[in-house]
Amino acid sequence: MEYTKNFTISGWSCRAWSSHGRNHSPAEVVKEWHDLGLTLMIAYSDSKDWSRTHALLDEAHKHGMKLIIQDWGANVDNLIVNGEEHYRESMKKLVDEFGSHPATFGFYVTDEPHVDNLEDTLKACRINNELAPHLTAYINLLPWFDWIAERMGTKEYAPYLDKVVKEGELKLLSYDCYTQMYANKVGYNDYFNNLREQSLASKRNNVPFYNIVLCTGHYDYMCPTKDDLLWQLNTSVAHGAKGVSWFIIDTPDGHNYRNAPINLLGERTSEYYTLGEVNRTFNEYHGRVFAALTLDECYHVCESYGGVPLFKPFGCVANIESRGNVPLIASGYHNDEGEKFFAICNNTTDTTTCVSLTINEGAEISRCYFGNRFGRPTSLTDPVGERENKVGNTKTYTFFLSAGQIALFKEETDK
Repeated sequence: MEYTKNFTISGWSCRAWSSHGRNHSPAEVVKEWHDLGLTLMIAYSDSKDWSRTHALLDEAHKHGMKLIIQDWGANVDNLIVNGEEHYRESMKKLVDEFGSHPATFGFYVTDEPHVDNLEDTLKACRINNELAPHLTAYINLLPWFDWIAERMGTKEYAPYLDKVVKEGELKLLSYDCYTQMYANKVGYNDYFNNLREQSLASKRNNVPFYNIVLCTGHYDYMCPTKDDLLWQLNTSVAHGAKGVSWFIIDTPDGHNYRNAPINLLGERTSEYYTLGEVNRTFNEYHGRVFAALTLDECYHVCESYGGVPLFKPFGCVANIESRGNVPLIASGYHNDEGEKFFAICNNTTDTTTCVSLTINEGAEISRCYFGNRFGRPTSLTDPVGERENKVGNTKTYTFFLSAGQIALFKEETDK
């Protein structure tokens, strides 16, 4: 099978209201996004002048990107302020104007809806789907914390997610969570609980989900290192996310935003090149394979966070060990052809480990290498290398995983 579709990597931008974005042409802006390894971007649209929006779409198409158009006409606030009839007319104009452009992914409806505007948000999504069934109505949901229930109007996250998908007729779940960037792992349980809940909701409702993660330090959140960026991307993939989105690409004015990929002067920072390398390498290495996979199961190894179950054998995987009990994630997948895959991710941001992977008797596996190609898995030599397991005729492969690194394997068959 040839893998050609990129894994979705997106981002958020403040260029619409930041001074450093106003002097950049659409060609410059889109190239900046493309060079950063982004495949999908939320793009602000001036509802009074759509010429720049057309230019952004044209440039995005040249680079193989798609855009979520953020225009007042599609925003739920337009529905709330002006009523359903006016909103429908606004959406008809937007669909007529941009709906047939090959770079249009869909229209932005709102971010983090409050319980007070949730019903209007879901209505706006239904109207989007009615008028543009080939596009995606985009809303970004709040993550779940114990204290946030009242703001969301629910006592539990799972029924809330099911309601939003069903009543909004959503084609995509999206949410943001940054607690993983608190110091000393104090936010890990919240981060992984949200990943687990979104993954389960994705399965129940048969819709993909995107995880919005952090590339720019602000508030009490740390500035991510390269290993932090890699870990956020790979842990999302390990839990079945079909896309990640980085917050935020350029520096907002005010507060304490720091070390964004684009600074207040409109210049590329060191973070820009670090994040770009992480994004582009992921797709060139194995992202196109991951884009074609659907998650079947996900386990934490050695240590569990956020209620994710601890490892048990699945597929051809009999056992996984990690030197020093460094935490791992083990995930099983399938593609549309029914082929089976599994991934092992180093679930730390600061520790390299040696992994011992034991597969069942008679099973054969291959590993994904640079270029999204599969080949024979290499193993370290004894005494920590490939060896016969003490129990039965299982085979063990040993290999190193750096902090945040993920390895993808395929179960080979006689077909």
